[in-house]
Amino acid sequence: MHTLMALIVAFLFRANLLVMLALQFISNPFAEPFIWISTHAVGQFIVSVLGNHGPAAVNILHGGGVIRWLATATLGSVVLGFLGGLISCGICKLLMKHDQTNPK
Repeated sequence: MHTLMALIVAFLFRANLLVMLALQFISNPFAEPFIWISTHAVGQFIVSVLGNHGPAAVNILHGGGVIRWLATATLGSVVLGFLGGLISCGICKLLMKHDQTNPK
């Protein structure tokens, strides 16, 4: 899912699609625990904000166990991945404009 969103954002910002696709598969093993914890925290926050008034799929997350943990981490990863893709594509676009207006 995050790969598809990254490709859409890359297309919208006219970034290099192949580079964006390749970067989706690079991972740092030392950063993984922090990534999992942050995605779970964001997912938990979203579920707590929506409460019982959210969609039926979110109401399922009010259970417990490993499935709930994975579901909230997945929800958080979608949100963080989309925001990260928007920010990084925006930065790349600004850098490309700067490079085009200031040739060496």
